[in-house]
Amino acid sequence: MSFNQIFFKKLLTEVTTTGGKELALSAATKTSVWYRPEGTEQLLKEPLEKAVKKAEKENPSLIPANTAELVVRESDHKSKADMRSHLTVVALDAKGQYIETLHLPTDKK
Repeated sequence: MSFNQIFFKKLLTEVTTTGGKELALSAATKTSVWYRPEGTEQLLKEPLEKAVKKAEKENPSLIPANTAELVVRESDHKSKADMRSHLTVVALDAKGQYIETLHLPTDKK
């Protein structure tokens, strides 16, 4: 698991994938490194929805099949390890257990 653990999160919305699977989309509000000010998590709803749709279309295997919830931990950014604009999200299973950390590409240049 990443060093930046999610302690609290807030549900943003639920979506149905093109394959008919229900996914909860959430935003981290407190991690082991930072906290997100109250209300600002809503700013991540639209970018997360778009990134999930983009991933489904361009790389359907990116999101693990047993994922029940995607929690956005970091907003749109680039990093040395991944120069694409992306959201850093954590995939959780139906029991809320960590699956893996993903980079969902965005359209931002």
